[in-house]
Amino acid sequence: MTLRRRLVLIVLVLLTLGFVTAGASTVAALLDWKTTTDDRLMTQVGREAAAIVSARAGRGQGLTLPPESGDLRRLWRAGAGHGGFPSFLQIRGPDGAAVQTLAFAETPPVPAAVRAGRPSEGNPDGERFSRIETRVAGDGDRSEGPFGGQAPDWRVRAALLPDGQGTLVMAMRTTEQDELLGRTLGTLVTVTVAVLGGVGLLAWWAIRSALRPLDEIAETAAAIGGGDLARRVDVPGPGPRSGG
Repeated sequence: MTLRRRLVLIVLVLLTLGFVTAGASTVAALLDWKTTTDDRLMTQVGREAAAIVSARAGRGQGLTLPPESGDLRRLWRAGAGHGGFPSFLQIRGPDGAAVQTLAFAETPPVPAAVRAGRPSEGNPDGERFSRIETRVAGDGDRSEGPFGGQAPDWRVRAALLPDGQGTLVMAMRTTEQDELLGRTLGTLVTVTVAVLGGVGLLAWWAIRSALRPLDEIAETAAAIGGGDLARRVDVPGPGPRSGG
């Protein structure tokens, strides 16, 4: 491999490492922000729903949310159908059995093992978040994700109801998170390829120009070694001087 090619390759490798590091950091920061935002939303909705359930239980109406109407279902489906808002709520009794289930869109495959954590001062209802992968129907164990035409997964929150009356399980599609990941990665790949291509051409031209005198010296040395003793290396003379 020639010196010129080695220098161009070194430049491209260093740039690629820089882009990969910066891109990975950007993706990680965006996903962390989106996950935190979604969890905060589910916490707010979940605690409000838990307060409603507790109030209804105090009035002897059981561990239930108010009955849904056709208009409410249509509005909730419009807001939650594409992710970004919880579309599944399930109230479980102290024994873990489902008491009421509200699914305004699809029903996620929430396992019975999903439970709340231990309450603490910073987490009074013991909320616990998890991600449940959606499986492609009839396609073995291949999990769906944010790319191609695949469906997103589910973000699930489980938290205790007031006074230990039961557990409230909520779920929302990860559509927005997966779309953010897909678009960010697509943009990073496109920009990286374009920049590397442009920098590679520019580096090739710059290194070729810088090494041209060395190439001429090598050609002259080869000619002299071959017996052409009349060959000389052209050395540019000093530029014009000013002054008296």
